Amino acid sequence: MVNKKPTVKKKSTVNTPTLVVVQWLSYVFWALTIIAISYVVSSVIGFYADVYTTTYFEPVAYGLVAVAILLPLAVLTDSFYGRYEDTHKSIATSVVHVVHSVLFALAAIGALISLAFFSVSLLVATTPSPTAIVDISTSAVVFVLFAGLLLRITRPTLHRFLRKGFRIDLAIISVIAIGFAIAGPVGYTVTTKSDRQLRDSLFYVSSTIGTYANLNYKLPDSLGAALKDEQSRMYGGDDTLRGTTRKLDSEGKITYTPNTQAPVTESDGASGTKTTYFYELCGTFTNALRKDVVYAYPIAVDTAAYNELLPSDAVEPGKVCYKLKVTAYK
Repeated sequence: MVNKKPTVKKKSTVNTPTLVVVQWLSYVFWALTIIAISYVVSSVIGFYADVYTTTYFEPVAYGLVAVAILLPLAVLTDSFYGRYEDTHKSIATSVVHVVHSVLFALAAIGALISLAFFSVSLLVATTPSPTAIVDISTSAVVFVLFAGLLLRITRPTLHRFLRKGFRIDLAIISVIAIGFAIAGPVGYTVTTKSDRQLRDSLFYVSSTIGTYANLNYKLPDSLGAALKDEQSRMYGGDDTLRGTTRKLDSEGKITYTPNTQAPVTESDGASGTKTTYFYELCGTFTNALRKDVVYAYPIAVDTAAYNELLPSDAVEPGKVCYKLKVTAYK
């Protein structure tokens, strides 16, 4: 009597709209997670390389939140879809698979091209970009992660542990990026929030005093007088910043000293005159601030003389004073 071999049941294909949706969401959540991770990594490298402005670091916290939300969603949807991924794909799941594979391949290739471009530019350019290290590092991260995602979805049967390994790798990378971000740019933006408000207020005060002098042909007697002046307010703008500046002034963190030097009046053409007024503006900082190129100007600033523009240099904790001047024309 011939013994029959036991029949092995093959895993049946699950061809439901739910599976297609979960597959699509899995791919999209992974892609969005990679984008969020790349942004956080870019910000972290830019912070430690000191090539970004201080205001650039403020949105990094949103990148961390995005990673914290997207990564669990990607893992959950990928785990659910992974139960049926080894079975023969239906037409719908095949279409989703092919479309996203092409998109991820293009993203990886684009990142590789960017990596090559920025690397060559760094070698041959006489004036390389100050953000070259960030551009190269970010391109490399995007290439590696999207190439890994492409391998993950195109070769799911290569090794069964490939799915789990991909999830673990992304989780480890995310934790490392978040850790460095919290210790770096996020920590900086949180601890220096009041000091950055103070610097913004100093620039606002400088602009307001300049407007006041040109409208009244004199310096305001006090900072309060400049902030209350209706004409100055009309041209000065932001009421929120005005309120913050008043608060800092009342707390003694901003000090304004008018006419630190006698005004100088000169002829300005055939019939007009111009008068230059001199004053001192000080701010008391709690924490050190980096140079903020958002307020930087293409002209040199002489710290030993009176300048028309408030410098945007880095500051140390304590009282920092600036010698400024403004010219009014008649």
